Amino acid sequence: MIKKYAVTSLLTALLTVNLSGPAELEAAAYKKELAGPLTSQLQISPSVSAASLPMLATLAATSPVMPLNSKTGSMLKKGYIPGYKLRFGMTMQQVQKIYGQPVRSDYYLGGEYFKLSNMPNAVFFFEGPNHTLSGILIVPPGFQGKTFTDIRKALGKPDSQENDFLEGYDQVMMYTYDKVTMYFGANNGKLIDVLIVNK
Repeated sequence: MIKKYAVTSLLTALLTVNLSGPAELEAAAYKKELAGPLTSQLQISPSVSAASLPMLATLAATSPVMPLNSKTGSMLKKGYIPGYKLRFGMTMQQVQKIYGQPVRSDYYLGGEYFKLSNMPNAVFFFEGPNHTLSGILIVPPGFQGKTFTDIRKALGKPDSQENDFLEGYDQVMMYTYDKVTMYFGANNGKLIDVLIVNK
């Protein structure tokens, strides 16, 4: 069963841990590494009991990492997400066979996202009557690069770069490859996430 609950941000949803369980100490180092300077800003909505939240899965050595290089654009144009066993248009059932059952869902940027049991560093967006994959939001360490400079070195000049204070980022950098757009969000120069959307 999918657990739905209110969170203060998507990053909070990705990092939530059961603070009353024995995994607290083990998860704390991972949570700090994943959130970086935002760790102190993460808060669980007061309407949610910490004991009712799923445990943060330890990032397995086999978790995918999206390489960013000269082949990234051509892979995205074909609908493939580099480093992941995914292609836009896959059904929710096909994605679940690879990355597990939904353990959580909520809404972000006008769409419902799903956190899957075997994917600790990404959430998935599905749309349409067939529930096909339309987007993925990945947090570090699920993609290469730590700064906008790293991304520019790997992918070249972005299609746009601008300030975006509404979503909690200092800046957003965008790359478009035909119908697929990558949005890199950063705060204080450090990458927070990449949202990849198939239009």
